[in-house]
Amino acid sequence: MSPTSGGDGTGTITVDAVTARDCSNNPIPAAPGLPASVAIANTPPAAVGNLAASQLTTGNDTDGTTKILLTFTGSPSVTHRVYRAGYGNYPEYDDAPGSGPYP
Repeated sequence: MSPTSGGDGTGTITVDAVTARDCSNNPIPAAPGLPASVAIANTPPAAVGNLAASQLTTGNDTDGTTKILLTFTGSPSVTHRVYRAGYGNYPEYDDAPGSGPYP
């Protein structure tokens, strides 16, 4: 997905309707609340550099997977998150289950 046009700034979001549920999944009264301001950042962070991966041979559990240590250089002002998805559909999550290639 490509970034939307326009620059960085502040936008407003309004929730028009909301359904809240109790612990038994029964609807309960709720109100959406007032409009709120959100930060808009159309400028992507700098690319990650010097990416390296190494297998951790200690500290793994017994489920058959192994931990991987990722090291890289990035912007100190950006929080980096790495997500793992089951192979086959990554990175196109809208594909049917099992439609992608195996690693």
